[in-house]
Amino acid sequence: MDKHTLAWYDGWLCMRSESTRSSEPITIVSFYPIVPASRANVETLFDCTVRYRYLEDGGFMGVDPHGKALTVHLRDGGATLPLHTDQIPVRPPRCRVQTRWHIGRWEKYLAREGWVLA
Repeated sequence: MDKHTLAWYDGWLCMRSESTRSSEPITIVSFYPIVPASRANVETLFDCTVRYRYLEDGGFMGVDPHGKALTVHLRDGGATLPLHTDQIPVRPPRCRVQTRWHIGRWEKYLAREGWVLA
């Protein structure tokens, strides 16, 4: 499941997009530019905890804590390339039993139940 929030990165108000790969334990974090902005403006004018959902063609919609709908669009619409992308490993849980990465989550093996969510 993807998570989208507003963030400041390198002089831009950006859409921070975070998704976890289903085939390997890696989270991809990308910053897509919206408009040039100072860090102070982003921190004071925008609630960066609001989660957004992707609409189409580079548009995102979220609802702030007061119930106001917010819509933002990426700089070049759906063709916008990220300013920066990080790949963050998802650490395995601390378990004494065998674990595996399966369909985007860690699972552990229990003798009586088989593979269960870790």
